[in-house]
Amino acid sequence: MRKLPVVWITLPAFGGVLFVALAVLLFARVDEKRKGRGETVAEHPVHLALPHEAVLAGWRVGNGAEVEAGAPLADLNLEECGRELANLNLRVEAGQAALASLERERTRLLPGVLAQTAVTYALEIEKARAQWEEAELNLKVNQELHAQEMIPIVVLKKAEKAVEVRRAEMRQAESRLAQFEREAPIRTEALEREARTLEGQLQELGHRVGALERQLALPVLVSPRAGVVTGIRKQAGDRAAAGEVLCVVTDPGDLLFAARLKSSDLPRLAEGQRAILTFEAFPHPPFERIEGTVVRPPLPEKDGVVLVYIAPAKKTILRDGGGEPHRLLPGLAGEARVIVRGGVAPAELLLDKWGR
Repeated sequence: MRKLPVVWITLPAFGGVLFVALAVLLFARVDEKRKGRGETVAEHPVHLALPHEAVLAGWRVGNGAEVEAGAPLADLNLEECGRELANLNLRVEAGQAALASLERERTRLLPGVLAQTAVTYALEIEKARAQWEEAELNLKVNQELHAQEMIPIVVLKKAEKAVEVRRAEMRQAESRLAQFEREAPIRTEALEREARTLEGQLQELGHRVGALERQLALPVLVSPRAGVVTGIRKQAGDRAAAGEVLCVVTDPGDLLFAARLKSSDLPRLAEGQRAILTFEAFPHPPFERIEGTVVRPPLPEKDGVVLVYIAPAKKTILRDGGGEPHRLLPGLAGEARVIVRGGVAPAELLLDKWGR
């Protein structure tokens, strides 16, 4: 039997392949996609921090743990809080005693009391003046008696000395009244300032005491909402400053995938488009692909990038190569393929690309 040339056999086969390829280009339907890399982010995360400094005794949960609202997350070492509370209480007691002393002094400087004190000083002046005048009369009598040589000079000198003493006493009484009238308003104003300062300090101490008492009444860090614990930043024995974040609680339903695409893709992107998400940590098919939807208008950014937020399908559970389930958490890196047009012939895509 005569063998046909190889070329006669190859040409029909090549033609068949070419026909199939042409049919695919003309009649097959595919989705036009735009891809970009990104990671999952929490839309409404709750950052948990303490209102004051404390030492972390240990965690009751780990990263990825699902918790209910009010669930205990970590134990706190509150020995330092107890010592600080005792010191604050001592300061409060001292401040209250100082304020009571100021109040007693302020009472003595009330207008009615001041008037009564001024009357007392005035009576002392009158008494000293009367004694001085009496000494003056006694001196005149002794001067006449001494002129008649009826008393010795020593008695006269004594009478003169008594006049000087009584005059000095009167001057001192007058000086005390003048000083009182001069200093009383100044001291009253100073006492008012000191009292206001003390009251402010006591109020601040009271706030700190209240905060410590509330913390001692609940020596655990609790979750304010149901969600998943992520981003644990402190370990047992670590000291946390006031306001320092210890962990984050997120709602899995609030997670978005933030993808960065080329700025040239912006005209083709729109809110509501479907997307396919893949994650580097789960590369084993068929578990690595999940669907999502673009939920916000694309946002142009610097460096030729468009930011696209994609909401994964609700209650998404990823599985690894062994089939183990994993919850979608913030910070999971991957790739997004946004379907900008569906049911397009490959030939049309090629024509669009060549046209651009």
